[in-house]
Amino acid sequence: MERPDWRRYLLGTMGEAEEAAVERTLGSDEALAEVRAHEDALIGEYLHGVLDPEEQAAFEMHFLASPARLERLVYLRARQDRSPEPGSSAGRGRRSAVSWVLTAFRLRRR
Repeated sequence: MERPDWRRYLLGTMGEAEEAAVERTLGSDEALAEVRAHEDALIGEYLHGVLDPEEQAAFEMHFLASPARLERLVYLRARQDRSPEPGSSAGRGRRSAVSWVLTAFRLRRR
């Protein structure tokens, strides 16, 4: 199998057969490290507000349905808040704190 499209996998936009094939590759430490890196990249894009509307909806509905990913989002957001990017005003281009908290709360209630 060629390299998995981790982005589509993580956002839940693959067909069932393709998703099953990707999941069979998750047995190796290398694949797990790769998917974790893609998870963190997606979370970063979400926190910076750069996902397109379809990806944002998939992120909120599918990606954050996992409690572990939701916890990772909260952790990375807190880390991001403690160390703003050099040369930028804190929060510029990022999802508002109210928005991400409401999203996390809404997803937890499901």
